[in-house]
Amino acid sequence: MGRAFVSVSAKRIYKLDPCFGSTGASIRKVDGEERPRSRMKHDRIHAREPTHDIARWSTGTIESIEHRDGHCFVTVATADDETVELVVTLAVRDLFLSRLEIEDGASPVGERVWYRKHGGRK
Repeated sequence: MGRAFVSVSAKRIYKLDPCFGSTGASIRKVDGEERPRSRMKHDRIHAREPTHDIARWSTGTIESIEHRDGHCFVTVATADDETVELVVTLAVRDLFLSRLEIEDGASPVGERVWYRKHGGRK
């Protein structure tokens, strides 16, 4: 199994299993029973060019922003004339919209963004 990180918090022991690789998938132990811990499936989006892992980010232009099921769905047009639907939390939406260089209340449609699909998928 290799190295494992163990953290004790209250009555729970969390063990990160490195065999899952860089996905960060982990197993949660509660009262001696192992259960997989689900990870959030949200995508990443930036209003400014990232300064880290630049090769892992793609660029696109916002086509639309919708709110469904308590999440924000951002449709982005890529340089290859494809569309990508990104799912982010409302807090992330507020953050990236506040960082766009647009007037207050102006539409973000047409603005350039940098994004990463969950798990590094494009």
